[in-house]
Amino acid sequence: MITVKDGVAHCTCNGEVLEAALKLPATGPIGLEADRGTMEYRHIQIKETP
Repeated sequence: MITVKDGVAHCTCNGEVLEAALKLPATGPIGLEADRGTMEYRHIQIKETP
C-alpha cells in the first residue's frame, strides 16, 4: 500500500515498511516497478481520500 500525504509517500508491502518518508515531485507519471523478474499486478486502485 502506498499512502501520500502532503507530498510525502509512505510505502508498505505485506505489512513491511519499504519507504517511510519518500518526498514526491508536484507532478509526474505514476509507475510500477519490480526488481525480481516478471511481476503481475491486480486490483490496483487509485483514490483520493479526505
